[in-house]
Amino acid sequence: MAIEPIVNEEAQSLRQHISQNRILSGPYGSVLDDVDLIKFNSGHTNWRLAFGDDSGRKLLEGTAKDYARVLEDGDFLALPTFGLAYSRIKELGDNIIKKLTDPNAEDAAKFRAKLQEIDVPELERLIHDLTGFSDDEINSLVVKFNNDAVRIGKEALQSSQAVGKNLKLVAPIAPYGDCYSGKGFTTIDDAVKRHLEQTNLLKDHVDLFLFETNCTVEQAIAASIAGEKSGKPYIISFVVDKDGYLRGNNGKVTVADAIKKVNRVLYQRKIQQSGLVTYGINCSSEYGTISALTQLAQERKIENVRLVYLNASPDDQCVNEAKAHGHRNQTAEEFAASSGEVKRISEFVTVFSGCCGIKPDYLPVLRDYIKGNSQAVEGSPGTATASVSMHEVKERVGAL
Repeated sequence: MAIEPIVNEEAQSLRQHISQNRILSGPYGSVLDDVDLIKFNSGHTNWRLAFGDDSGRKLLEGTAKDYARVLEDGDFLALPTFGLAYSRIKELGDNIIKKLTDPNAEDAAKFRAKLQEIDVPELERLIHDLTGFSDDEINSLVVKFNNDAVRIGKEALQSSQAVGKNLKLVAPIAPYGDCYSGKGFTTIDDAVKRHLEQTNLLKDHVDLFLFETNCTVEQAIAASIAGEKSGKPYIISFVVDKDGYLRGNNGKVTVADAIKKVNRVLYQRKIQQSGLVTYGINCSSEYGTISALTQLAQERKIENVRLVYLNASPDDQCVNEAKAHGHRNQTAEEFAASSGEVKRISEFVTVFSGCCGIKPDYLPVLRDYIKGNSQAVEGSPGTATASVSMHEVKERVGAL
């Protein structure tokens, strides 16, 4: 059954807009290939902290313009806003301090030695700010970060408009609490409050919000309520494990289950999903995404999910990152072939992107595959699994 609330005009227009295939620019983690890895490596600090450094901001600006160049008219340009909320920024600062002060922290001695070798006054200041400021002062820093993100996005938009392309501007919003485990979540109402700190700052500058990487039902409920309160169209996107279950609900909740539970709670609270454009699945492996879509198809809800962006890695990213900070990224062709398999599983998926390991030059290749202009790379990861899943969908539900 399709989503059928009373839809506001902006959300209805965007639903119609994504009836055609669209590309969403990837997250800005790709700057990690160019920034000083001692300062911004995901295992030491985080790429988000590049906003606190002049060199990092210049790289973010360049990456945004690179994405805008390869996007086509009607595609979606994401602002580098993911995770720029108080709870996430504070957590990053605490993690850095732990690495600097805990003698048992992994690589702590090496990290301290490297910091002594290079001049990082901006980073030192930022670490102090993140851990030493009050909540109000931290929120002021987050406002600065988001204002930078808006400026970067608008400059990239202007560069695309100069060549006749009109892009939709998207603000990604991170979940409250850890995005993989769900830890750190307190109450739905508190999470809504945190989300609104972001949306109130950004809503006048963007076309829609992408509440992404929700790994628990509670996170998705909070995001849905905040989306409605924002007054802007929004997308709710889940992150799943290799079996298609939400990462933070102990492997027992499917995307189909989550959507039903979100709808139930909103109905009980008398909240109409008038701004919801669609649901999505993001930062998940091809295997997990196909499993989630298969489960949705079995319950005849597959049309609810129209956005998918896969891991840049064929692996279960969360497991791999727990062992080592990073994962093997696919080539542009391998990644596009995996996304092409998702498109063959569900004709309803029309908005595509990729997680942090992709780069702007992946997007033209991705576009060819979702248009059906290319064939899957021979031996690419996931092809056999995708074929089996497609057979299961046809057997159990009927051809899409």
